[in-house]
Order: sequence, then C-alpha cells, then structure tokens
Amino acid sequence: MGLFRKFAANYFDDNRLNCTLSQNPRIPPFLRFNRQRSMPIMKLKNQRGYYMFPSIQSYEKFRSNGDDISLNQDGVGVPLFYFECTNYNPLDVGIVSEANLYKIHIFTIQDSNVPPPFDHEDVIAIGKKFTIYQSLFCTISREVNWKRITYKLSFRGYEDEPYLMVHRPEFRDLDTKIDGFVLRWHVAFNPVIDNDHYGLRLLYNDEKSLFDSMTKSKPNVDEKGRSVITKPIPESQKMKISVAHYTSEDSDDIKIISYKMADVTIGENGSPNAFGIKNVPMLTKILSCETLLIHRIEVDKDKEAGNKRWRYRNPAMNVMNPINSLSPMNPANNMTF
Repeated sequence: MGLFRKFAANYFDDNRLNCTLSQNPRIPPFLRFNRQRSMPIMKLKNQRGYYMFPSIQSYEKFRSNGDDISLNQDGVGVPLFYFECTNYNPLDVGIVSEANLYKIHIFTIQDSNVPPPFDHEDVIAIGKKFTIYQSLFCTISREVNWKRITYKLSFRGYEDEPYLMVHRPEFRDLDTKIDGFVLRWHVAFNPVIDNDHYGLRLLYNDEKSLFDSMTKSKPNVDEKGRSVITKPIPESQKMKISVAHYTSEDSDDIKIISYKMADVTIGENGSPNAFGIKNVPMLTKILSCETLLIHRIEVDKDKEAGNKRWRYRNPAMNVMNPINSLSPMNPANNMTF
C-alpha cells in the first residue's frame, strides 16, 4: 500500500476500525459486544498461505521470538489460523465451480498429558507441559452463475450447515447470514485512492440483500392468511451496528522474512485479557474465516490487476488461451473481484 493511501485513510477516518460495543436490547443478542479483538494477518516468505493471529499481542510475541512458536498456557505467540492457498486461476470459473478452493486450519494447545484431538493433522510443537496441534477447521467452496458468486464455508462439525457469502460479480460487497440475520461486508468506493476497507454491519428487514434473489419470493401473510405490507423502518430507529473490519491500510511496506499483510477487528463478548488461541468465541472464528476469504479475494484482485498491467506493457507476450479468452460468452470476463 502506498504512503498516500495510508495517510489518507488515517487522516480522514480515525474511527474506521472501531466496532459497536453495546448491550442495548435492540441489538440482536449475538451482536452485543463488550470488547473488540484485533487480529493481524501475516505471511512468512517461505509459506504460500497466510497466518492469522488471535491478537496484536500474540503477533508481536511471535515476531519477538524470531518467528518461532511459543509454548505457554494461553497460547500467546501462536497463530490461530493458517489459510492454505491453492494453484487455481481465479478466472477459470468453469473449472473450479463448486470445488473446494481453500482450507483453513486451526491451531489448538492443550496439556501434553491429554490424548491428542482425534481429528488433528499435525503436531506443531511439543513441550513438557503443552503441545500444539493443527487441525482442519473450515473448507471453502464456490458456486458461480451469471448473477452471483456464492462461497460456502463448511466448518468442522457443522458440514451440513455451511455459512454462505454471496457476491455479485459487478460489485465487491458480500452478504452473509448468521443466526438468521443478514450482514453485509461493505467496501466504499473511493475515486481518489484504492480502498480495501471492508466493514461488516447488520442489515435490517426492510433492506434488500443478495439472499432475497436466491429464494422464490413468498407473499408476507399473517396467521389468518391476510397480506401484510412490510413498512420501512424509520432511520431514527436503526442502529448502525459495526460488527467487524478488514483492511490492509497498515500493512508492512518492508517485506523481509515475515510481514503483516492486513488487520482484522472483530467485536466479541468475552474476557478482555484473552490474547491467545484459547477461549476464542465461535462467532469470532467464523468471522475470522470470512475475512481470510476476503483477504484472498483482494490478493487475487491485485494479482490480476498486476497481470493486466504487465500484458499491456508486453503485448508480444500476451498469448490468448481458450479458457481466459475475451469471448463475450465467457462469464469470467464479466467478473470483478
């Protein structure tokens, strides 16, 4: 990210990464937060994927240890997630549609005298008191049609109830549904600087979402079968609930062995001193996986923009292939991530 973009983001919006901390009864119970968790996304140069840490304190401890895993009771200094990258081309929608694109692995720490988790994949570190395990936590697949792109996040133990993130090719916003409520990851358009700040907020019943067009519309009727007209909710009664944020505004400019790629802030209801991989609420884990997907989408978008610039400067090397051709019948040419 350029210095101008960093300066502009910080200068014009000091509260851009704050979440709504309130116990107001008008807020759905699962969105009543008493703290916000800051979770850096980091990359090691010898790794293709990305790590997400449960707190800034945990990330800084990892860096101070020379990028080595630290063994302690709370798991401070240990990444929470590892996002495994694949070799797929983001434009080859006909090939990868409905395929498992990504895997997100979770790190857990427990007493060394306790038997390992039955579903663990690998042992990361072993000490006299504690052992760190890696397990598959979430798989992400994608379904593409002419109107929308649907990402399905299937979590371990809840494979039959995937969480959806719905995206229209011509826009960058993504809608998701949690506990029956629709929330939107919104990124504002800025004609001056390239913006990748996504904010997650609650949508009200009178606001249209991308989930509306996924089901056949049914008339809204009461218990006696009479039609009910949904009245718009007055703006004065709507609370602007900020749930989470993703941005790469403060990413590291110098990339040596390891570097921070992005920051995530998520509201949660929990202990203010929970800095390690223990005691992370499930909602925080779900939203963290969604931000890791957003991060990959942004990385793919930047990579494709760089490839376009390279092809423009090197027209002789711009070899056409049948999958990524400019045919109007190829849906990939109408996609904007």
